Amino acid sequence: MKLSTEERNAIVSSRLEKSKQALIEAKGNIEMQFWNTAANRLYYACYNAVSGLLIKKRPYCPIS
Repeated sequence: MKLSTEERNAIVSSRLEKSKQALIEAKGNIEMQFWNTAANRLYYACYNAVSGLLIKKRPYCPIS
């Protein structure tokens, strides 16, 4: 499946926005000393940021 530039940009923006939101949530959880939940939010912040950047930098990667 090949995405158009507009579709790709929308996905990247969505993933980066999710990442930013997860960071905000992690900070709140850290302040309340909810360490496991904070670690979970940090994991997803990284996951969403990296997946968005991979989609941006690797526009087409066929499955072999």
